[in-house]
Amino acid sequence: YITPGMPAKDVTPDQIKRVLADFIKRGVLAGANKIRTNLHAVFNFGLFADNDPANINGKVKYALDRNPVSVVPAQKGADKALDRFLSWDELAQLLRLLNVPDIACPINPDFSRLALLCLYTGGQRPWEIMTNTRDNWDKKGKTLTVPPHISKNRDFHIIALSPSAISILEEQERLYPDSEFIFPAATKEGYLLSAEFSKQLRKFCAKTEFSAFTPRDIRRTFKTLAGDMGISSEMRDIVQNHKRPGVSRKHYDRYDYLKEKREIIALWEEKLKTL
Repeated sequence: YITPGMPAKDVTPDQIKRVLADFIKRGVLAGANKIRTNLHAVFNFGLFADNDPANINGKVKYALDRNPVSVVPAQKGADKALDRFLSWDELAQLLRLLNVPDIACPINPDFSRLALLCLYTGGQRPWEIMTNTRDNWDKKGKTLTVPPHISKNRDFHIIALSPSAISILEEQERLYPDSEFIFPAATKEGYLLSAEFSKQLRKFCAKTEFSAFTPRDIRRTFKTLAGDMGISSEMRDIVQNHKRPGVSRKHYDRYDYLKEKREIIALWEEKLKTL
């Protein structure tokens, strides 16, 4: 509907509407809203670039006088926050189903190990694990660093590693000794992809008759169950690399909380072993 050579000023709300309608027809309402958000940001960039008073004599590049996305409504209710998390019993079942030899694994073993690593590290973001490289693994210090260029909050994040997490990293290194990525794959990017991870979990749930869950639900599971263990909300946020509010934290607090992270991950590992 919108060709690469089309001037930005010629794009109409009708074209935007048709782009989004394709997603809605397939039932991908949240996806339609994400595309709408991105398109809205793109056209706002053009508007602001040409109308910046600090660049009053600059060349007009986009010639936009409105954002064609603004009049196209988002799909209501599609972006509601989900509240699915695995119960202790479900978590025990999941561990039993995934902690098996590769030949008996109900899904691709690499994705099985990825799910387990996300779980053993306290619900880390899959993206920050999949795209990570082996040089960020400190074997002696028993940590995995998430560098700013792959971190959601654009800051360094140090993950404390439990024995179970380390064993997965060691297995990946044994299987792929020449790869720079922890979870390499035959993709253009060179590593496992988020879309395929979600697909593999859907396949797992269908094959094992496990109640449906998503990669994000693994993160929510730690957040909820660690709370049940008595770990504070602030420390759960720190373990999971949530951006913390406050001027002092943004500008002055450079403490990495590694000692506290190690203690929490040790408690989490001990609990998982009892399931």
